[in-house]
Amino acid sequence: MFCGKCGKEIEDGSLFCKHCGFKTENAAEAPVIQQREPAQASKPVKPPVDKGSRRWTRGIILTTLLLFVFEAVYGVLVIHSNYSSMGWPNGYSFDQYFGDRLLTYIFGYLLMPVLLMLVFIIPTKKAAWITSIPLFLSGAFSFFSYVVTLALERHINAVSTLFSALMILALAFAYLKSTKSKTKGMAIVLVFLTVLRIGGQILFKVFEIDQMINGDKTNFVKYPLPIEILNVIGGAVFSLIFILAAFHLCKEKQQKNNYVNKL
Repeated sequence: MFCGKCGKEIEDGSLFCKHCGFKTENAAEAPVIQQREPAQASKPVKPPVDKGSRRWTRGIILTTLLLFVFEAVYGVLVIHSNYSSMGWPNGYSFDQYFGDRLLTYIFGYLLMPVLLMLVFIIPTKKAAWITSIPLFLSGAFSFFSYVVTLALERHINAVSTLFSALMILALAFAYLKSTKSKTKGMAIVLVFLTVLRIGGQILFKVFEIDQMINGDKTNFVKYPLPIEILNVIGGAVFSLIFILAAFHLCKEKQQKNNYVNKL
C-alpha cells in the first residue's frame, strides 16, 4: 500500500506513514483503547461511635464520683464516732484526733474510689480487665481485717469480715469473667452476689447486736445505726459500679455483633 499524502510505499496494515507520519485509513478504523485509572485501596470500615455507649461510660464515672463523696463523708462520721466513744484527756480535740488518723482516712476511705475513677476513665473495651484490680484489693483488705478481728477475739466480727472478703473476691472473679464473655448472664450473677453480700452484712450485724445484748460483749465496735446503714449503702454503690460496667460490656458486644451482621 501507498501513503495517501506523500505517495511512498508503506507496509500493509500500517496505521501511520513511516516517512511523513500521515494517519492512514487503518488508523481511523482501529478501536480506541481507554486506559483505566488505578483503583484506590479501600479503607477498613470502622463501626460508628454509639452515643449510648458514651452515656454508659459517663454513668459509671458519675457513680464512682458519688462513691468518692459518700466514702469521704462516711469516713469522717466513723472517725468522729470512734473519738466520741473513747475517753480522751482534756485538750485533745477531734481535729488533733483526725489529724493523727489522716493516713487511715485517706487509704481506708478515699483511695479505692480514686482508684476506681482513674481506672474507669480508660474505656472498658480497651482495658476491661484492669477494672477488676480494685475488687481484688478490697478483698485483700477484708482478709487483713479478718486476721485483726480474729486476733482480738471478736469472733462474730471475724466471721462477718471473712464473709465480706469472700463475697468481694466472688464479685471480682465474676466481673473478670464478664469482661471475657461480655454476656448478660454474668452481669446478673453480679447482681445476685451483691444482694447476697448485703443480706449477709445485715444478718451478721443482727448477730453482733444479739451478742452485745445477751452475751455482754464489750469488745465489739459500736457505731450508731445511721453509720451502719451508710456502710451497707456504700457497699451497694461500690458493687453497682461493677454491675453497670458488666452491662456496659454486654451492650458493646451486642452493638458490635449487630453492626457486623448488617455488613
